[in-house]
Amino acid sequence: MNPRGLALLPLVALAACSQLLGDLKVAGDGRDASALPDADVADLVATGDGPIGGCDPAAVPVAGALFASVRTGAQGASGAADAPLKTIVDALAAARAAGGHDVYLDEGRYPEQLDLGDHPGGVTLHGGWVRDTGDAWHPDCAAGARDRTVIASTGIYGVRLTSVTSGFALARLTITTADRRDTAADSAGKSRIALHVRGAGSKVALAGVVLVAASADHGGAATAGGPGAEPLCDGLMGCDDGAPGGEGTTGADATVAGTFTSNGFGPADGQPGAAPGSDGHDGAPGDPAESVMCVEACTCKDNCGAVDMPVDVPAGRC
Repeated sequence: MNPRGLALLPLVALAACSQLLGDLKVAGDGRDASALPDADVADLVATGDGPIGGCDPAAVPVAGALFASVRTGAQGASGAADAPLKTIVDALAAARAAGGHDVYLDEGRYPEQLDLGDHPGGVTLHGGWVRDTGDAWHPDCAAGARDRTVIASTGIYGVRLTSVTSGFALARLTITTADRRDTAADSAGKSRIALHVRGAGSKVALAGVVLVAASADHGGAATAGGPGAEPLCDGLMGCDDGAPGGEGTTGADATVAGTFTSNGFGPADGQPGAAPGSDGHDGAPGDPAESVMCVEACTCKDNCGAVDMPVDVPAGRC
């Protein structure tokens, strides 16, 4: 479906983190602007007022269209030329309900973030129009008309279109995003996207549209790290005792030959053994001794041998 003869792009996904995203220019007669003669392209860039061929001041809205005016519209209105709605999203909803395919926007700034799905039969948003009085509307053919109809999004993206396989067209208007904002501590900043199209088979047409994505947010300030965990062993408490030191190594063989004397053969001394291993850590304390029972005196009679105690134990001995 080709809404109102505007050139369709198989898929448009435009995003930017800073500055002017750019001006995607598409000829109104179905030709990609990149394939036009230089003179035509220069004219399109210079006027910025929509399709090749200029603006017809005598043009009138198509039959069955819906209307929105941020200046004079009202919430809950019918959306007719003489009773425009206040917002773009309400006008698009009314067009869907009525089976319409065209929505005309009065000049002004529409503070809306549009998140839209497919519109059966396709739909075109016409910017660059002015409501006069009653049901009279006329196109603004002065230079810069597209700058006077602005979808001024309050969010990180201006317009997001999802699976618009029936076709979605925008003409002679500007889409902007919210300005850069402060970011909470320990949080990532967010990019700005003027026009985001997603979904296989989506078809989008732009004619005389300016896309402006503001600078992305800076990342939030990082919180300083805290001290590390206390060590499990402080060298005095909570440490296991070390193992005993290892044995010293065997001494080397004698380096001087033994001698024969009047007392017989005297072998030379071997080399001393290596230094002993280092001392091990102190062993763990021993368990407490069993309680000792002291008695003041023992008077043995018939059962003295049964308690295995000598007779006449002095008082106080254990």
